[in-house]
Amino acid sequence: MEIDTIVLNKNMYIQLKKMLKSSDEDFEIACANLKNIKVSDNIILLLQKQLVFEKRTNLQTKFPLPDNVDHGSLSLSWEAIWKRIKENSPSKLEKELVELEFTKLMHSTLQGLDFNMIKKLKIELKW
Repeated sequence: MEIDTIVLNKNMYIQLKKMLKSSDEDFEIACANLKNIKVSDNIILLLQKQLVFEKRTNLQTKFPLPDNVDHGSLSLSWEAIWKRIKENSPSKLEKELVELEFTKLMHSTLQGLDFNMIKKLKIELKW
């Protein structure tokens, strides 16, 4: 009997991100799901960027990236993430998710600056 491979999609990424940010139990379930899906380093990097403090450290421990063994050598600035993802030949989905996260960041930044008249914002990056 052949087992189908689970392929990550945008909705699954969003749900996994929510779970990682939620309770400790949801975090562990999301990590188990990530292991079963076998996501790329680019996706792990994006998810690490979305977490803070202990949850980020826990995700880095469970999914160490080759150049991040001590959890401090890899910068999680957008500039560093952008460079690394571009170097790793991102898939169409990975490009879409980077643009999604960057758009959310820009939208919330503009909202924080009282640009409440913006209904929708869509950033397209130069790949």
